[in-house]
Amino acid sequence: MAYSDKRVFVSLADVKEHLSSNGESGEPWQIPSMPSPLPDAVLPSFLHGLNASLLRDVKNALQAATEPSAAAFEQLAMLHHKLHYLLLLERGAMTRPQQAGCGLGTWLTCQQGALGFGWLSHPTSLQLEQWAVDPGAVPEGTQWHFKALQRGETVYFGPGTVYFLITLPGRDSLALAVAGHVLRRCDLVRYAEVLLQQVQAAADRFKHSKMSTPPPLPFPTESGILSVLASSVTEKLAELAVTAGKSHREDEYGGHFAIKKFQSNVVRVRELIAEVTSPRTVMKREII
Repeated sequence: MAYSDKRVFVSLADVKEHLSSNGESGEPWQIPSMPSPLPDAVLPSFLHGLNASLLRDVKNALQAATEPSAAAFEQLAMLHHKLHYLLLLERGAMTRPQQAGCGLGTWLTCQQGALGFGWLSHPTSLQLEQWAVDPGAVPEGTQWHFKALQRGETVYFGPGTVYFLITLPGRDSLALAVAGHVLRRCDLVRYAEVLLQQVQAAADRFKHSKMSTPPPLPFPTESGILSVLASSVTEKLAELAVTAGKSHREDEYGGHFAIKKFQSNVVRVRELIAEVTSPRTVMKREII
């Protein structure tokens, strides 16, 4: 099956007009991320504990800023959107295999219709690297697993999971889900590893391409959230690490060495972004 990377930004009015036409305007629509009017309480109950609260902790830290700026408000809006959003697929729609945005964990609850959730089961590091180079291909030797989600059913998948969604046959003309991201304390190292892999793949594609400007980072329309997470989470971790060390609670974050590894990977992520987007790199590309 061929997949398209074409993305078009639409307004809620566009969505309403399209749905009123009963989908007669061409290919079925996929709307992977719409602002949700729902409160944070929609988070599944099994993610209400301390372990899964780090992303909300970062949001609270930004809100508590003594002198909030326009940039801080923008960061808050990004983080709020990552906590939960709406996802809509019309009958016949199928997403391409992808990784959850920015290395975060993802939960998804089907609200209307039926959704098929497929995921790559236990891929090796080499297979993930091969997939990152060509997301439209399926690495040799990998296996897909599949779960049908009915109304009210929820699935959670951790950082780096390669997955796809597809609508299933039924009476409904579309499938609607509430979804969101979390950052679990026990996933900090994996989170940073996924960020590093994705940014490295984007940097490699740029180096071997003829583009004169850097390509979008591997999280479409989400390059801003990367810097927010990398900086805000790192700062929050620095505070938490000191407190956890004094109270012997470093194990909540995987231990002292896990925290250090996380911070080291985030530093490398920042270096790669600076390398790809620096004026010298772009100028060199234009000369070539």
